[in-house]
This record gives sequence, C-alpha cells and structure tokens, in this order.
Amino acid sequence: MEASAAPPTPEGGAHTIEWGLLCAGLYAVVGSLALWVRGGSSPLRIDRVVSRVVGSSHISRVLADAHLGTVWPQGLGRAVVALGLPVAGIGIAGGLAGMAVLLRDLRAAVVCLVGPAVAVLTTDALLKPLVDRHNGAALAYPSGHATGAAAVATLLLVLFHRWGGWRATAWFAPVAMALPVAMGVALVRLHFHYPTDVLGGTAMGIATVLAVAVLLGAQRPRPLRMSHHAAPRGR
Repeated sequence: MEASAAPPTPEGGAHTIEWGLLCAGLYAVVGSLALWVRGGSSPLRIDRVVSRVVGSSHISRVLADAHLGTVWPQGLGRAVVALGLPVAGIGIAGGLAGMAVLLRDLRAAVVCLVGPAVAVLTTDALLKPLVDRHNGAALAYPSGHATGAAAVATLLLVLFHRWGGWRATAWFAPVAMALPVAMGVALVRLHFHYPTDVLGGTAMGIATVLAVAVLLGAQRPRPLRMSHHAAPRGR
C-alpha cells in the first residue's frame, strides 16, 4: 500500500484559506493572552476560577475511579508530565514521519518533523523570554508542554485528513484531542502552569502545525490507494 498523489482541486485551495484563517485566529489568541499576562507572576481571575474547577473534588473522584488518583498530582505524576509525555510526543512524531516516508508522502513526513519542533522551539526559546510571565521561578507563558501535546494531536488530525478525508478526521478527533486535554488538566493540577499558560500553549501548538502544513501544501487530501503492482493476483 502506498500513497498516490491526488491532482490539485478547488477543495485544496479552500482548505488553504480556511486553515489560514484558523491559524490567524489562534495566533491572535496567543498574542492577546501574551499582552494580558506579560511580566506578571500572579494568576488572573480566570486562572483562579479554572484552577478551582480542575482541582475540585469531582475531578479528583474521576481520577480515582480511573485509578489515577495516586498518579496525578502525587506519585509519578510530576515525572510523567515533565519527562514521559514529551518523550512520547517526540516518539509519535518520529513514528508518523517514518510512516509517511514508507507511504512516499514526503510532504507529510516534513510536516511531522518540522511542525511540532518549530512550535515547541518558538514557545520555549522566543515567546517565554519575551512574555516574561513567571510561575514561581520558571517562565510560564505559553506552556511548552501544552504546545507539544497540542502540536502532536494536530499532526495526527492533519494526517488523518490528508490520507482519509474529513470523515476519518471527525471519527479520530476525540481520541487525538484527549492528549492536550489530559496534559492541560495535569499541568494545572500539578501547579506547573496557570490555565491561561495552557490555553496559550495549546493555541500555539495547533496554529503552528497547521501553518507548516499549509506552507508545505500538506493540507490537500492525498488518499491512500493500492498500487498496481501491489494488487492481489489470481481470483
């Protein structure tokens, strides 16, 4: 099985406009929040409200029912969030790049390697020092962990759209978005970040992967088809 190139269609151009507008809106969210929290070290009112909800006894019961009560926020939670999930994200992006190479979809492979990396590097090396928001001694906005989780989830959806169309993307979207949601809840419950840090990082991760996909033309569908030499022989 290999990917066969689909001819350019008007639909691809429409996706470019729609995805470009979505990227612009998400980057506007990142910029607006940056101006709001720049140079600060205290949670905003909305941060306090969301933190109370995320840290509520109801959420604790849900985690306990899922046998995660001893993991988040105690136990292995800090190590899992700080190291385990980022390493898993790198592994997923690398694995998807390898899959794209096997399918001879080099544009998708480049998106896998470049999109999440650009998102996280821009967040950690540029935006955090520029915004200069602190949570304790650490720079906080935007959250690099939230950026990476959202970038990997968006990468999965971009590939599902490219190879399987909108229907496959819609079916898989809840599974993919569970990663940034779980990461966001963990970051807030562990007091690593304020909720606005998580929101800004999530928007940054989604927007950057979509922007890289549009720049490389990977937003266009490229359905997977059986090649002629791989067709079954006989009856």
